[in-house]
Amino acid sequence: MPESINYEWLNLTDAINSNHLDQFKIILAENQWSDLELASAAQHASQAGSLEILKRLIKYGADINLTVGEETALTAAVYANHYEIVFTLLNAGANPSLPIHREVDPPLFIAADKGYLDLVQLLVSAGANANQTVLGEPPIIYAALSGHQDIYDFLLPMTQPELLGDAAHFLQKGIRQKYRDENINPVMETAYDVVFEGDVDGIKKLLMADIPLNDFCRSGSTLLNLAVIKRFEEFRLPVTLALLESGADPNLADDYDDMTPIMRTKQPEIVAMLISFGADVNAMTHNKTTALLEAAKSGSLSVVKLLLESGADPKHEDAEQKTAIDYALENQHLDVVHFLQHF
Repeated sequence: MPESINYEWLNLTDAINSNHLDQFKIILAENQWSDLELASAAQHASQAGSLEILKRLIKYGADINLTVGEETALTAAVYANHYEIVFTLLNAGANPSLPIHREVDPPLFIAADKGYLDLVQLLVSAGANANQTVLGEPPIIYAALSGHQDIYDFLLPMTQPELLGDAAHFLQKGIRQKYRDENINPVMETAYDVVFEGDVDGIKKLLMADIPLNDFCRSGSTLLNLAVIKRFEEFRLPVTLALLESGADPNLADDYDDMTPIMRTKQPEIVAMLISFGADVNAMTHNKTTALLEAAKSGSLSVVKLLLESGADPKHEDAEQKTAIDYALENQHLDVVHFLQHF
């Protein structure tokens, strides 16, 4: 938005948003406009899909690469999935790699995340760099995390191998999350709310109704994983016990971060309960973290002791080649360090 809003500006944006070309041309011609106002008007037209108005602004000299409110006309058009607008902007010289800052991703990243394959192809053909990174991640990671197989397949041959990282792993997670978003299970969402609130009676009623205990909620979490970290600590133990006694799998990891309940909880009573129901103390995430590493990070000495006594590997290294002692040292949990050194 321009710094000073006046009636002429309000009338101009109203004409743009309602796509009234004749009204727009009159207002445009009757007033003096700053570069910022013209760029902002182009952004409005791009978002609204007002193609002829955008063409008029470009002809009038609007700087379509000027960042206004942390966006450009091109990012606005991509967000709105206006193919003809994007095509027009690119032909007029819009830079497909702008803006470059934390708040707004470049156009190719937006299109990859939203699943707009035709825009991804158009942007790449116009020079968008498939190997550009935002916080170290290229556009293919955005496509993978959102479960867009078609965009992933398109970007894969042009993405440098060293940038791929865990892209294939993220894609499978993204596909599953996309499916959950498109096929919401109301029973599981109700169960999620009941567990989150610590409603023990409500949980017992749901269990009597034979709910699918080991399905994932929309967020990718299991009910048991939610139970061990729910916000009301006093209800964690009874809720966890009710779920385990009804058949919840203590080794089923959340789909979004691969963590099992025993990795997530810092309460020794719950750790002991999970172990008694068969939780694997050496289960690993995709990045090879374990319950012992998580306990060492948080400084939970009682949990560290319990895990080691139950067979946790004290020398296990994660993907960063760090052990429990390394994490305890990093976080200055000296009591944990001392115990591990003498175990």
